[in-house]
Order: sequence, then C-alpha cells, then structure tokens
Amino acid sequence: AERKTQAPYFGSIRCKGISKDRVILEKLWNMIFTDASEDRNWGSVESVCTWYGITCDPDGDEDSVTEVKLENNQLRADDPEAASQLFGELPSLKKLNIRGNSQLPL
Repeated sequence: AERKTQAPYFGSIRCKGISKDRVILEKLWNMIFTDASEDRNWGSVESVCTWYGITCDPDGDEDSVTEVKLENNQLRADDPEAASQLFGELPSLKKLNIRGNSQLPL
C-alpha cells in the first residue's frame, strides 16, 4: 500500500546537486513509511540531516548519513529485499536501528 506520493523538489540555494543519500532516503520514505509512521521533515527540501531518525557525519560531506534510527515506527515493506538493498546503498551508514517494526522483516 503506497503511503504518499513523492514530495516535489523545489530546487536549492546551493550549487550542489541532489545527494545520493537523499535519493535513497526518499525512495525508502515512499517504500516503507505508513500513515502511522513519524516522518518529520522526510521528503522536504530540508537537509536530510534534519529528517526524523537521521544522523549525519558532522565532519563529512553535507547529507552524509551515518545512522538511521526508526525503532518502533510503524514501518512496513511490501518488498523487504528492495528496502534492505536501499539501506545497504547508503555509503556512510554505520548504524541502522529499525527494531520493533513487525511489518518490516529485514
């Protein structure tokens, strides 16, 4: 069951392109979040570092995600393998906590 449509991208005041981490997180947002999930700032034009449950490397590149903490967040996956692969594609990810999401069998 699709939760929402992808948020529109309105551009950036920075000259940099969209980060790989943002693209991956937006795909995950559309894939595993439900209406009951906390998703403050997800899909917004704000830095992914401000998105609920996301921690970035303060010394790394902007939007360099090092931790995803979405424990007990009502997440679900119709395609757990695809969701797992996306988490694995976050280049700087060191910690992943998605415990307590019974509909997300990763």
